[in-house]
Amino acid sequence: MKRVKWMATCGAAGVLSLAAASWFGTSQSVVEAQNFAPKSSTITAKDCAIAIIDSALLAADRPGILDYLELEDGDEVQANQKVAGLKDGVARSALATATEKARNDVQERYADKATQFANKELEIAKDANLKLPGTVPLLEVQKLVLAAERGSLQVEQAQAERTIAILTKGEAEENLKTYEVMAPPYDCRVSKVLKKKGEAVRQGDPIIEVISTRRMKIEGYVTPAESFAIKPGDVVAVQLREPAEYANMKFPGVVKFVDPRVVGGKQVMVTAYVNNTKEILKDGLPAVMTIQISR
Repeated sequence: MKRVKWMATCGAAGVLSLAAASWFGTSQSVVEAQNFAPKSSTITAKDCAIAIIDSALLAADRPGILDYLELEDGDEVQANQKVAGLKDGVARSALATATEKARNDVQERYADKATQFANKELEIAKDANLKLPGTVPLLEVQKLVLAAERGSLQVEQAQAERTIAILTKGEAEENLKTYEVMAPPYDCRVSKVLKKKGEAVRQGDPIIEVISTRRMKIEGYVTPAESFAIKPGDVVAVQLREPAEYANMKFPGVVKFVDPRVVGGKQVMVTAYVNNTKEILKDGLPAVMTIQISR
């Protein structure tokens, strides 16, 4: 294999040329490999496809009867908005019970008072024996010590039971959430309502389909040599090929992914995410993508 000399004047193009030469597995020189590198600061993918990125089929986490469903096709939905709900009367009653138990600290306060009283009795008995030994028999003193210790344990028991009640309340709150169907964490629009109020649903049954067109995915193809120059984060501009009235509009975005696979030995797919200004871009429209190469 011929020895390839590094020329200081090659710059970034030289690095790209060496990568191209290595990729093709040939013994070509740097000058010969440069024929495969893009000759401008932009690369154009002409046959691009526009697709929706953010779409979701919303379903319930459990089976039940739809009790709340007010949305219709085309309605706007805010991020994390409740869009549907199942009948949840039993779950709400369970939560109310758990909340009351978590709030009730009577046993804890009673145990504390009982402990204070037992400690006071023990203190009085010890003081009496200090003044006149034998006033309170030893066995009685031991009973008072045991009562004080039992009081302390009762306080711990009451505190533990209340902690469990608080945790049970939290479990009931989380259980209640499974009766709700929430929108995804982005603003969107209802594209299709699949179920009706009063209808029975199984766990995971799609209820509402939502989409967002505020950003779109653009997929286009470049040559293998051009793909070496493109990196995630490179700026792109997308233009529609039709309809004609929007052909001069440019939609900004960035490259998200350069596929490491070569299709048919001739093409590499490049994926970019683009801001859909005024939501003009539509799924399926043909487009042209111009990629600004970062040096």
